[in-house]
Amino acid sequence: MTYRVVLLVADSDLATSLHVRFQEMADYAVIGSETTSGDLYAFVGSDPDIDAVLIHDGIESPSLMEVTRELIQRQPHVAVIWLSSYAGNEILAEAMEAGARGVLSQDASVEELTSRIAIAADWSRTMRRRMDSPGENPMGGQRGTVVSVVGAKGGTGSTTLAVHLAMATVAARRSVCLVDLDLQTGDIPTYLDVTHRRSMVDLVEVADSIDAAILADTIYVHPAGLHVLLAPEEGERGEDVNARVIRQVLGTLRTRYEVVIVDCGSYMTDATAMAVEAADKVLVTATPDLPALRAAKRIAKMWVRLQVRKEDELNLVLVKQNRRNEIQPDFAAKISGLSLLRATVPATFRSLETAANTGSPSDVDDNEFRRSVGQVAMEIGLVNGGSPKGRASPKKRVRDDSGNLFIEFLGIWPLILFIALVMWQMVMIGMTQMYASHAATEAARNAAVLGESPKWCPQPKKPPVICSTWQTIKDRSLARISTPWDDKNTFYLRLTGTNNYAVTGVRVPMVLPGLQSPWQLNARAKIVSERDGSS
Repeated sequence: MTYRVVLLVADSDLATSLHVRFQEMADYAVIGSETTSGDLYAFVGSDPDIDAVLIHDGIESPSLMEVTRELIQRQPHVAVIWLSSYAGNEILAEAMEAGARGVLSQDASVEELTSRIAIAADWSRTMRRRMDSPGENPMGGQRGTVVSVVGAKGGTGSTTLAVHLAMATVAARRSVCLVDLDLQTGDIPTYLDVTHRRSMVDLVEVADSIDAAILADTIYVHPAGLHVLLAPEEGERGEDVNARVIRQVLGTLRTRYEVVIVDCGSYMTDATAMAVEAADKVLVTATPDLPALRAAKRIAKMWVRLQVRKEDELNLVLVKQNRRNEIQPDFAAKISGLSLLRATVPATFRSLETAANTGSPSDVDDNEFRRSVGQVAMEIGLVNGGSPKGRASPKKRVRDDSGNLFIEFLGIWPLILFIALVMWQMVMIGMTQMYASHAATEAARNAAVLGESPKWCPQPKKPPVICSTWQTIKDRSLARISTPWDDKNTFYLRLTGTNNYAVTGVRVPMVLPGLQSPWQLNARAKIVSERDGSS
């Protein structure tokens, strides 16, 4: 790792002296030495990898301050150091005002040059990484959102949620990097059907100088468009990844991706603690059972004690949620003491089992699961419709699709009304049959009591001339029927002489008012004469 330095020195003797001193310095190289400001601007503009520029105060025109300001305006990532013939607070104040990174004596020793240039060059490289061109950096220099997903305990689905959140965010046309920080037991390659040779461990040695080429060689690009930084295949190598490495890696990733999702697993290390501390949002996954919810509460208390994260900055996500569960979301929030996302992940074992075995998360065909993951992504602001970027207050709630229930109810309301009408019409038919039977029984009893011989009784449409009691029997039969069945114009009564039966017919009323039913139900009852006990 060689630091590249350019000199702007008008004095040839001083320039020669500086070259000699730089030859004694390992990992430092003078790649250019100019005598005028115009030549310096052209040289620095032609080489984007310059780390530091040393400017001597012996230049005449323009002034040292004007050259510094112009150079920083053209190349803001370049570190400028002044070389002065005298040292003091006044020259240091002028350098800071102009934007320089420090002041050195023109007679500075090799050790002083090494120390000051190293600090300035590290700053320059950090600025250069953050100010990459939009073609290389999808964020265009902006800060991306880092989301850490932590399992309250093993088996709570933190990896599943992280993978599907990443896929849902990619589907929303955002640049996403999924980081597998479960360094000992991480298994994201299985979920994505990935065969890899590079992992997080390969960034340990170069964490302070990560650039686009190193990331491109380490990150796996999934066919779906998801970028993945994987855990080492040998779990014991995960111990090499410490908190400093994670800070550098996440800091670099957030400058190149709009969203960085970190799967921290359920086992806390220095690396995962740093991921939780550096994240904009932290999701804690838990199943709706007492052991998992208590584990979520313990891990939140531990982070507070270690000053990693405050409890009100955590969001609990219920997975494997079902309406038949004994513990429902409101009660789960009270047990854990954490802010609960309104979106929950249902228990869809079969669909997830198939997707995990085939290494294709897009094969999950359960619409309820896919919708719930989309709601989680929306609620934490990863896709449109959620909260704005940055750390969100857990008290703020975002809109969800709970209003769809009312719309769906309005859609099926006509069907419900139609079924209700059909059921009530069936009730009307049953009651009609009951009243017809009551009327027939009453007619047979009255015909037997009054001693009317059935053979003399005429049909209902003929005037009752011979049968003087026929009208009485009909009136008494109608008395056994309630409104609206007791319509005299539709009621039918006939006394048969063949088998001595009283036959009645009652029209079935319609449910809807103003409509006449075409149906008529009949009933009959045997007439038993009470005079001689014979039929």
